[in-house]
Amino acid sequence: MNEQDGSTETAYEAVVRHAGDFAENVISLSELQVQLLAADLEEFHRGLRIPGFLLLLGAGLGSACFPIGLVGVALLLIQNFKLSYAEGFLMVVGAAAVLSGLLCFIGGRQLRKRMTVLRRSREEFVRNVRWIQTVLRRKRTTVKK
Repeated sequence: MNEQDGSTETAYEAVVRHAGDFAENVISLSELQVQLLAADLEEFHRGLRIPGFLLLLGAGLGSACFPIGLVGVALLLIQNFKLSYAEGFLMVVGAAAVLSGLLCFIGGRQLRKRMTVLRRSREEFVRNVRWIQTVLRRKRTTVKK
């Protein structure tokens, strides 16, 4: 029997009390972890507008290549520089493909930068799990003695 605050407490009761305290701490950490993740996701969502727009614009340009405008530019090149149809159209498609790739590259880089906000939640989660493991190990070695 242990004397604590003038009361007697059996080993079973002490284990139950410590387990309850530990469970309460784990639940509090879980709630804080969820709040942090929600804040990080909200921040991530706010930073998603411009990169998302650039990616959509780049993909739209790359897949559709604004056919009528590109055909018009190709015909202007053919007419003004005495090019063959193949040369004119290939020049325009090449320029559109480079522009599309550039827009997608810039949008992708900005999107990757925005995703780093989630790192904060992941790092805090890892710290919390390590704390739980440390407490469990300490409790295990204390009980064995």
